[in-house]
This record gives sequence, structure tokens and C-alpha cells, in this order.
Amino acid sequence: MIKETIIYSVVQIDFSWVGNEPRPSIIATYAKREDAITKKDLMRKIATIDQTKYQFQVISIQVKEQGES
Repeated sequence: MIKETIIYSVVQIDFSWVGNEPRPSIIATYAKREDAITKKDLMRKIATIDQTKYQFQVISIQVKEQGES
């Protein structure tokens, strides 16, 4: 039996990293997509206030687990 789980993560991308190469890092992980979008929007507002070079995206990761039969 295969169990599938979808994980939603808010990823912060730092464009001010050495050599202008983007550096992604996971800020938070959620089971619900709506929770991840809320966090992304909050982080985007904070970054706008701070005038940072960060961008935020929500990514989904699909995990498949093979259970014993």
C-alpha cells in the first residue's frame, strides 16, 4: 500500500547572496496549503517594510511512502 502525503512549504529566496545566486531556505512547513499561503503573505509584507531582497514562494512536496503489504 502506498501512502501519499503533500507538504506545503514557504520558501524564502535571498537574491543578495554572494555572486547574485539565489539562496532558497525553508521558513515554515504546513499540512494545509491555505496556512502556507497565509504565512507567505505575512512574510512578504514584512519584507516590504524592511526593504529586503527576499522573495517568498509556496512549494508543494509530494511524499510517497511504501507500506508493508
